[in-house]
Amino acid sequence: MKKWEKRLLAILTVLAMLAVSCFASAAEPTVDAAAVAAQDVCQGNKEGTINGLPACVNEAGDLHVCAGNFPDDNFRAYLLESLAAIYEGLGLPYTDYFTADILSKVTSMEPADRDIASLEGVEYFSSLHSLLCDGNQLAEMDLSHNAALETLSCTKNQLTSLDLSGNPLLRSLHCSENQLTSLDVSQNPQLTVLICPVNEISELDLSGNPELQTLYCYRNRLRRLDLSDNPLLTADSGCIVVNQTTEAAYISADNQWVLDMAGLVSAENLDRVLSVSDGEYDPVTGTVTLSFRPAELTYEYDTGLAGCPLPVKVTPAGEEPGHEGMDGIFAELPACVDDEGQLHICAKNFPDANFRDYLLAQPGGEDGYISQGEANGTYANLLVSGLGIRSLAGIEYFSALRYLSCDRNQLTELDVSHNPALRDLSCSENQLTELDCSGNPALESLICPVNRISKLDVSGCPNLTTLYCYRNRLRTLDLSGNPLLTAESGCIVVNQTTEAAYISADNQWVLDMADLVSAENLGRVLSVAPGDFDSVSGLVTLQNMEEPPYYLNYTYDTGLSELSLSVAVTPAPETGGPEELDGVFAGLPACVNQSGDLHICEKNFPDANFRTYLLEQEGGADGYFTPAEAGDFTSFSVDEMGIASLAGLGYFPGLTELSCEGNALTELDLSSNSALTRLYCGGNQLTALNVSWCPDLATLYCEENRLTNLDVSGNASLEFLNCGGNRLSSLDAGSLAALEYLSCRDNQLTALNIKGAAALTDLDCGNNQLSELDVSGSPLLESLDCINNRLTVLDVSANPALREFDCRSNQLSALDVSMNSKLELFICGGNHLPFLDLRGNPNLTTSATLLTQTISAEATPAATGWEVDLSDLIPTEWLGQVVSVSAGTYDPATGIVSFDEEPDSFAYTIATGFDGLDMTVNVSLAGDILPGDMDGSGTVDIRDVMLACRILARYNAGSPPNADEIARGDLTGDGKIRIEDVMAICRILARGNM
Repeated sequence: MKKWEKRLLAILTVLAMLAVSCFASAAEPTVDAAAVAAQDVCQGNKEGTINGLPACVNEAGDLHVCAGNFPDDNFRAYLLESLAAIYEGLGLPYTDYFTADILSKVTSMEPADRDIASLEGVEYFSSLHSLLCDGNQLAEMDLSHNAALETLSCTKNQLTSLDLSGNPLLRSLHCSENQLTSLDVSQNPQLTVLICPVNEISELDLSGNPELQTLYCYRNRLRRLDLSDNPLLTADSGCIVVNQTTEAAYISADNQWVLDMAGLVSAENLDRVLSVSDGEYDPVTGTVTLSFRPAELTYEYDTGLAGCPLPVKVTPAGEEPGHEGMDGIFAELPACVDDEGQLHICAKNFPDANFRDYLLAQPGGEDGYISQGEANGTYANLLVSGLGIRSLAGIEYFSALRYLSCDRNQLTELDVSHNPALRDLSCSENQLTELDCSGNPALESLICPVNRISKLDVSGCPNLTTLYCYRNRLRTLDLSGNPLLTAESGCIVVNQTTEAAYISADNQWVLDMADLVSAENLGRVLSVAPGDFDSVSGLVTLQNMEEPPYYLNYTYDTGLSELSLSVAVTPAPETGGPEELDGVFAGLPACVNQSGDLHICEKNFPDANFRTYLLEQEGGADGYFTPAEAGDFTSFSVDEMGIASLAGLGYFPGLTELSCEGNALTELDLSSNSALTRLYCGGNQLTALNVSWCPDLATLYCEENRLTNLDVSGNASLEFLNCGGNRLSSLDAGSLAALEYLSCRDNQLTALNIKGAAALTDLDCGNNQLSELDVSGSPLLESLDCINNRLTVLDVSANPALREFDCRSNQLSALDVSMNSKLELFICGGNHLPFLDLRGNPNLTTSATLLTQTISAEATPAATGWEVDLSDLIPTEWLGQVVSVSAGTYDPATGIVSFDEEPDSFAYTIATGFDGLDMTVNVSLAGDILPGDMDGSGTVDIRDVMLACRILARYNAGSPPNADEIARGDLTGDGKIRIEDVMAICRILARGNM
């Protein structure tokens, strides 16, 4: 199997594993009366039992979400959020209790990335089928009372052990990146997917898991592995066992070194050692004899699975972890290498663990080594943004590095002096204090804003055409050696900030610019404000000021015309500053000066990046806003500034527009901004958004957040709403009579109300879980995108203005577009339409129309063979429009397709009444087709994902899918099986097979 196919299978398997969900009932537990008596209860509650366990309950026996039942604050907060959503969805008043009925319906939890240290209390949820708790701080988990559990993902925690003996129905387990030393899955016979890499596991017994199909256990400490009892597991289906490491003691005797393999694999398994990288191996005695003690020795162990041996690297016992290998040279630099001179991906060469993980995950890095060819090829482009990397030490080994993207990490230094081929460098949003690119003559683009850089050297970069270095701490910048740089080509050097000490003398303040730019560069200072600047002495004098200015600005000549450096200077702490008082501003408590002006300080505005933005606004240069200045603000634009908090926004009640997209906001308080009419807050991490404070809101873009609920019932003025890419399960826009544009795609919507949205012209609700959609109340609708839902019926007869209509990948068996004469773009593939009448749609664009369908029919025995009667599906007047069939013989008079032998599937092409647009219909004769059910089992599960991947691989190799495979897997309706179809099957699986 090709490498790209294996990677595709790996990615899709993990996606699917996270989504597998079925229903099962747990055995009735026994009650521990003594434990019940000891249970702490809240005031007004009583002692009770839930799932046979002691619990704090109310008089009705409902489970209380309290510290007694759920000690962890963050887990409790997650449950309260979930409970609020449940009650809201049921239309019931909120309480902090799980009733018995609600408790029984909780089948899945996803408390991921919430800093949870304990899941104590999860045992009350006996119906739990799926638990996704990745990225927390869990050191232990008790799942002994969750007998119905089928899917568990607990990656990136601190687990040292995991007891799964009470989970007999478990099918999918993902526990990578923990601290597990052992893993017992002997009591999980239904396990099909096991993902456990990056642990310390030294023993893994899979003899009790006959259903296992996917196994990833790389980067552990396994010495042996037996897969002979796992018949469904194949090297192609998903088995990655590489990068095992262990230690062993070598014995020195007679000028030789001896390693006893029996101590690694046991005496009875010596014959399963397939090869040893160094020395001579005797399978009878189990000894490896060497003339030297190797820094690393590798052996392969026969797992019993063809094509999937276990490779194990053995280092001498007592060696420092991460320093396997030997001292050598790589890229003309000292390095830890193997005996072939390949660069070891170890802590010695690459100290940062996250950077090592990235390198190991690249093609060719799986074996833990990088050849010179791989360094010059695979690793010539490094994309390591947002990986939490603290150090990129080791990039000096990549002398052919051309592209480096390392934005949004935690870098404090970056050395690219050994990367002369570097053309593109992007390192924004780190903590760099200096950057030297003088040794990168090929550099064409440098993106380094939002750091702390006070020294930047690009003198050796004559090819530089793009430079973004704004929002740093530069005092000077020389661009005289960069003739290709212009403002038009891409050069932004503004918004530099620094500090300097002022001297007080004779009722004036003096600043020495030589301290900022050096004496030899005083002539390059173009302007200073406020104050009087003497370019000879370098002194700036400020008269009649009790305090130094909160901001002094100067511009500096970079050596390129029209590209001056602008720097804002604040007083150094030793200079002192204006006196701050507690007061009130815009009706809110605030830190103010004696005149009542709002201080731009950490107390009022906790986020440093937001403060920087405010200081740069009109009136903010002195560090204060008067009431008049604050009242003049009507709009803020703070997109992509790395802002984590907009606390302080309430001091600007006159704001009518706020754009804060692409930041790191987790909350947004608009309670004092009732004048807002336009709000753009997409691309953040918001879990809640209350816009009821903004009754005049006309535009709301809150896409790509983490919202589970959005109430816009009080925003009657809304005209444009984009809430796509969230986690909404329902959306009520029925009261928005002025709404013209609505995008709510990529959510989890099961209900969408737009009945009162009479002005709506554009609706995009694709990639949800809608089973019904009423658009009859929107007669002006021009564009409708509802792809990838569960619609069985869709009536667009009341939408005569419709021009663009995409309803692919639903479950429609009939569709009437005769009232939509303005249609230009029409895509309806991937449904179950047996015919389509397009005679009333003269404006269609043939190149933008995809029509391929899948239906099911029944083949019956005939006198001379078999036949399929299409007249049961196609109206009589359309039987003559069947153009061709892929197999058999068609009779247009009767609608019967005759076959010599019993067919499995076939396809027919039928005219639509529009010249040049015939429709292909794939017919399955195996009964009703469930979209994505590739193996015909009646459900969509991981087997279907894997089968679709294999069909795709065959197709890419030149072997097209058959009609039945297209009928089941062509969810995009283009008559093929493509990666988009495989991902669509994953989405079906992720929706829980409901």
